[in-house]
Order: sequence, then C-alpha cells, then structure tokens
Amino acid sequence: MKIQVSVKTGAKKTEVIILDAKHFAVHVPQIPEKGKANEAVLKALSDHLGISPSRIILLKGQRSRSKFFEIT
Repeated sequence: MKIQVSVKTGAKKTEVIILDAKHFAVHVPQIPEKGKANEAVLKALSDHLGISPSRIILLKGQRSRSKFFEIT
C-alpha cells in the first residue's frame, strides 16, 4: 500500500492526523536536518499503524514536505 504524507516540522509534539485512507499529516518537533525529521516521521507512522519501521519505505520526498511511503 502506498500513502502520501504531509509533514510539518518544528511542532510542539508528535502527532499523526488521518486525512483519508491514503493521506496523512504528520507533525514532528525535529527540524529537517541530516534526516532527523524523516526518521521521526517514520517512527510516528510505525507507532500509529502498529507496524515495524522496517516495513515502511520512503519512496519519494526525501527533501520535501510532501512524502510518499510504501508499506510492505
């Protein structure tokens, strides 16, 4: 399954918001520096979905606020 995630960095707390079945908004406190925000988004998604982080792959958007992930 592929999902689209809109990311907001610098938030006060980590939060995952479901927009619809394949679209999420994720707010993380980390800043986009050296992949820290991407790691935080990956962890937030895995915690929210109840799956291992190794099952979530970043397909597109390494340096963008709009990211595409594949869940295996």
